Amino acid sequence: MKTITVAGGGLAGLALGIHLQRKGVSVVLNEAGSYPRHRVCGEFICGVKPEELAYLGIADAFRGAVPCQTTSWFYRGRPVYSKKLPRPAIGISRYCLDQRLAKQFRSEGGQLNERTRLTREQLPEEGTVTAVGRKAETTDWLGLKFHASGLELDNDLELHLGNHAYLGISRIEGGAYNLCGLFRKRPGLTAPKTQLPLAYLEASGLNYLVERLKDATIDENSVTGISNLSYQSKPPANDETLPLGDSAGLIAPFTGNGMSIAFESAMIAASPLLAYAEGKSDWNQVLADVALINHKRFRVRKTVARMIHPLIYSPRGQTALSLFAKSRMLPFRPLFSLTH
Repeated sequence: MKTITVAGGGLAGLALGIHLQRKGVSVVLNEAGSYPRHRVCGEFICGVKPEELAYLGIADAFRGAVPCQTTSWFYRGRPVYSKKLPRPAIGISRYCLDQRLAKQFRSEGGQLNERTRLTREQLPEEGTVTAVGRKAETTDWLGLKFHASGLELDNDLELHLGNHAYLGISRIEGGAYNLCGLFRKRPGLTAPKTQLPLAYLEASGLNYLVERLKDATIDENSVTGISNLSYQSKPPANDETLPLGDSAGLIAPFTGNGMSIAFESAMIAASPLLAYAEGKSDWNQVLADVALINHKRFRVRKTVARMIHPLIYSPRGQTALSLFAKSRMLPFRPLFSLTH
């Protein structure tokens, strides 16, 4: 039985490692960071089915997760849309989920090397999966996230549209809320790390959220940022490693589909990698099979999400979106289906 090497211990890498270990395949997983950790993430999973999580063997990691069934959208502080989701999303923090999956991977016998970043030259030529997240590119966008408690939400998910920005609020475990936003960078804006999200909310015209947060308790340890975010979904450069999850291209975060794609891509790669480990398939065939299935499964949702994204963050797009929403002309269910 051949060993599989995974670079990156996020959702895709851990889920794949757990599944393969349960199938008798030895997996060595190298993670540049350590657990537990906070990540910039919407922290609600919309798309992947319960039976797919069970197939990967990770269903128990979601105990205590919050079912998110309703959403509301706000433009200039006023609600413009409210809807029940076609199917519930799963609200759970990356801090909790990553830690549980890492513990389970180790309990299945997997070798997890934290604070280990391997160069491409150090990776095996075959049998390597890259699940290291998004590729760094110079862009004008900044992602910020933090947790808060003591908020009042009428719905499980809120989307707030700001000036070249938007922020989502989602329920997560333990009665807390995750606030995660995408903002156009403002070079002249400086603030301490713990105050940076509030500074960007004010600069983006979302002052009313800052007022709401005055009565809430912000977990300063959860404040996290990430820059150079690109959602062009460019295919990765041709090489001999197998890209999974965000490594194969990001989907616009307003969909809440990024975490789902991580798990779905792990599920897609599982059978071809098992066949390779058992000597029933060669590596080039694995690369070709997984690339084809990924393309078929994710192409439409990433393309549609990329088309809708400017409506979410640009002032003109937000105005048009709010008018469609208030006039009940927004095709929410078809758009949901196309992006999940």
